[in-house]
Amino acid sequence: IPGRKCSPRWWIQGLGWDHGGKVRHQLHELIRERVHAIACGLRGATPRPWLLLGLLGLFPSALVSAQEPARLSLDALLSEVAARSPGVAAEAQRAEAMRQAIPRARALDDPQLTVMTEDVPTTLTGGMPMLRLQANQMLPWPGKRARMTRVAERESEVAGARESAVLLDAVTQAKRIYYGLYLNMEARRVNREQRAIADTLVDVVTGRLASGMAMHHDVLKMQTEASMLDDELTMLEAERREMAAMLNALRDLSAGEPVGEPM
Repeated sequence: IPGRKCSPRWWIQGLGWDHGGKVRHQLHELIRERVHAIACGLRGATPRPWLLLGLLGLFPSALVSAQEPARLSLDALLSEVAARSPGVAAEAQRAEAMRQAIPRARALDDPQLTVMTEDVPTTLTGGMPMLRLQANQMLPWPGKRARMTRVAERESEVAGARESAVLLDAVTQAKRIYYGLYLNMEARRVNREQRAIADTLVDVVTGRLASGMAMHHDVLKMQTEASMLDDELTMLEAERREMAAMLNALRDLSAGEPVGEPM
């Protein structure tokens, strides 16, 4: 608006935005109340449709950015861990290297071809040149290659068993984390319900105190219970972040990658 200085911070907060980019629950109510004062708080200012449309265009992007990650499916999670786990991939490559060693143990050593020259003249006449051509092939003692092949096959079987064990361990750990996340989700839900009940009890006891029907220690008791629930929620959220980082490590993702709630 010409001739007026506007504070972006004022009207952003007035429309229900905070500095973290979250949309508050009373967004639509505040839009209806302050649509005429959207720029500078001028209650009698003429509505500007282009400004209103431009501002409303920001809301879908904010809602999209506030969306939670997709829910976790156990089957999809186990498939992703089996395909992307760094430990499983390393053991798979080691087992493949052991399998490639079996044909090498069965084969003969590489043959050698040697060419030797002596007293080669610089011209076509004179001297007694000598040229020797030699081919060598190492032949192991009968039965040695068969035993070497069996040793390579046993080593390949051990590597394959180790690969299966590492895969099973990764899958077991992923299941344990998945159900730990589910338990944590339910614990946080119960905590929020108990916190709402504690808030209601605090209001009730505060009203009874104002009417002389309760004591101060009753209010303090309810407030202490609410604070204990807040501490418990903080611990549950920290535990969830730790489990999410462990799950991302199994999937070869960064520790800060968002992890959805279990299904």
